[in-house]
Amino acid sequence: MSAILCLLFVSTAKASVECGSKIFVEDVQVIEMSDYLRESASAIDCWWSIETVPDRILLVEAIDMVLEEGVDLIQIYDGPSKSSLALIDNYSSGNSVVVHFSSKSASSVKNFQLKLQKAVACGISLGPNAGRTGCGRVVDELSCYCVVYDERIWSDQVAFCQKYGMLLLSLESRAEEVAIDNTWPIGIGFWTSGSNVADEGIWIWESTSQPLLPGYTNWAAGEPNNLNGIEHYLVKNRATWNDDRIGKNFSAICEVH
Repeated sequence: MSAILCLLFVSTAKASVECGSKIFVEDVQVIEMSDYLRESASAIDCWWSIETVPDRILLVEAIDMVLEEGVDLIQIYDGPSKSSLALIDNYSSGNSVVVHFSSKSASSVKNFQLKLQKAVACGISLGPNAGRTGCGRVVDELSCYCVVYDERIWSDQVAFCQKYGMLLLSLESRAEEVAIDNTWPIGIGFWTSGSNVADEGIWIWESTSQPLLPGYTNWAAGEPNNLNGIEHYLVKNRATWNDDRIGKNFSAICEVH
C-alpha cells in the first residue's frame, strides 16, 4: 500500500492526496499523518508542491509535530522547486513552497500536522517612493495594514491605497480599531472608506460596500452632523469618529486581506 497523507480542510471535509502530489491552498489546509501510515514500518520519502493564488503568499506552521531525531526529516523550500532556498521564516516570498518529508520508519512518527494558510505579503512600509508609511500585521497573521501619514483628500487616498493593491480602511469591530490604535500613534484625522455620499443618513464602507449599521460604530457625541450639508466622509481620530468634507487633507490607513 502506498504512503498517503490525509488533507483536512477548514470546512472539516476530508480528502486524500498521494505522497508527492500537488496541493492548492484556497484558504487554509492542514496536512495530517494518517493512522495507518503511523503504523507502517516502511520508510517514506515524500515531496509536495504547494501553491496558492498568484497575488498571495503562504503561511506555513507546524501545529502538532513530534518527530524522532536522526530518523525523521522535514524540509520546506521557499519556491516552486526543491532547488529553491530553504524557507527561513513562516512566510513564503511567493505563492508556492515545496515540502519534503522523509522517515526511515513511518512508525516513528508520533504526530505530524502542517498548517498552510493563504496570506498577503506585508513589509514594514509601502516602499521608498511611497512617502511616510508604516505597515504591519496589526489584526491577525494573514492580513496587512498600512498607515499613510502624508495628507491627501479622500479620493486621492483611495487611489493611493489602490496603487499598492490595498483598500482604504473599513472598521468592522472595536477589536480592530483598538489594534490599530495600539500599533500607531493615531492622532486627529485619518480617512477611512466610510461614506454616505450616495444616500444621506445611510453610511457604508465604500471599500467593502457593507453598511455600518447594524455593525460597529464609534461616532463622537453629536456626530455625524453633516455640517453645512457637505460632510459625507468618515474620519477616524484617536478615540472617536466624525464626518468631514471630501476636499480636506487627512492621513489615511490602508488594508488588505
